[in-house]
Amino acid sequence: MRKLRPNQQRSVGRDAHRALYAEYMASAAWWERRREWERTELASTGLPAVLCVACNMKWTLRDDLHHIDYDRLGDEAHDDLWPMHRPCHTKMHQLIESSKSWRRMSRRFANVQALPVLRREIAGLPADEIQTLTVTGLKEFL
Repeated sequence: MRKLRPNQQRSVGRDAHRALYAEYMASAAWWERRREWERTELASTGLPAVLCVACNMKWTLRDDLHHIDYDRLGDEAHDDLWPMHRPCHTKMHQLIESSKSWRRMSRRFANVQALPVLRREIAGLPADEIQTLTVTGLKEFL
């Protein structure tokens, strides 16, 4: 589980959510959900393997499934989850947590907006171009 951002305050509600999340991530139900998600993804795409949504490299059950929001935690719809390698997953969270503007968006909207930025970063686009794209996306949101 990620640490709180600097200056982020703890609350009973936040602590309860984080505890529930941690318990679920360690449960047999989550691992069965991951297997079910993979079977469904392979069947629906017809591809021989699942690919990371960020870097487009082969994904396996040892990699992460990213929750694009937590509204249905424990009863996720297929499209609530994105296959990601750990470094890509970490970068996604770092991007979304990097500014108040990203954090003001709904979790789902922020993820959808951040994914192309992350893909460009992974593809090696210069940082100043990535920053311009991010600011443009945020201006459209605001």
